[in-house]
Amino acid sequence: MGRHRSQTLQLPPGIEANRLPQGIYWDASGRGRWYVIYHDETGRRHTRRVAGPGATLADLQRLATAEYGSQPTDSFAWVTEQFQRSPIFRALAPATQSDYHYCHAIVAALPARSGGTLGNSQLRQWNRPMVQRIVDHLAEARGPSAANHALRYLRRLFRWAANRGHLSENPAEGVETARERQQRRLPTPETYRALLDFARQQSGSAYLAPVMELAYLCRLRAIEVLDLTDASASDEGLTVVRRKGSRGNITEWSPRLRTAWEELQEQRQQAWERHRRPPPLRAEERRLVVGSDGHPLQRSGLASAWQRLIARALASGTLDPAQRFGLHDLKRAGITRTRGTRAEKQEASGHRSPSMMDVYDQSVPRVRPVEE
Repeated sequence: MGRHRSQTLQLPPGIEANRLPQGIYWDASGRGRWYVIYHDETGRRHTRRVAGPGATLADLQRLATAEYGSQPTDSFAWVTEQFQRSPIFRALAPATQSDYHYCHAIVAALPARSGGTLGNSQLRQWNRPMVQRIVDHLAEARGPSAANHALRYLRRLFRWAANRGHLSENPAEGVETARERQQRRLPTPETYRALLDFARQQSGSAYLAPVMELAYLCRLRAIEVLDLTDASASDEGLTVVRRKGSRGNITEWSPRLRTAWEELQEQRQQAWERHRRPPPLRAEERRLVVGSDGHPLQRSGLASAWQRLIARALASGTLDPAQRFGLHDLKRAGITRTRGTRAEKQEASGHRSPSMMDVYDQSVPRVRPVEE
């Protein structure tokens, strides 16, 4: 039901003001119509006739369901849907869109103080203290990173809504971010080897062990491993195109690197033959890492497989909780154990800024004593 309507408004016979569905209004100017309000992409307010004066309350409720589904026009879910249909949202990178969909799902599912969930809450209920409570709750329940992702999404969503007249102000502005813990984990060579051997013994996700090797030996992010194609290999070595503005480079072949590369190629060929998938003709279209179905492995699939591996390694005693590390930590381990000067390590990692080496290079320099 909608909010309590004014009883002074002269409605058609048989219509009770407090039972009207949200989002449908009576035009008492003499035009005799029921209408809805909407905003175009410029934020301009418009009205549209949906029924005449003879409509019953049941008719109006059916119209509201047909017009807006179960989402009132002043609800969080409704404004989110409008945002996701907008050209601004569609122009975002696919990864950003996916992240925003995820953030909406976890925020909309939270319980509202007035009952129900935040997805069905009314926009006028949202304010800065409410958003701060959401961020604080998510930081405790899901971690600081998830809380800050959700906050960035809410700021973007509400800025879009405020600029188009759905809100008077952005309730997410000025909200404090959750303090993220700096986890610069560095697996020891023994820990890395133990997990690598354990991964090779597992029946599922056979790609994990060679993916670990590529990430470690070439100092790659997980997504950069998934970006590799047959065109990445040459006689010189493995050509890496890095993300986040880092410089690409060529990692020379070593027996371990060649073994990991050929292992993934063999797994891919078996998957293609098993599912009778013809390989793409162009080398740059043949992704190296594929799933069991032969399709290119996605980042979410790799992340899920990694978490399953870590859970099994912890349960079997291969790792203890203090030794746990992530795929991204293999990039840090690879940079730290690259031989050479700081400048040579930076060239190998592809980082453009020397300051980033403070994050990734955890080696301790060896220096000569003072000469008298």
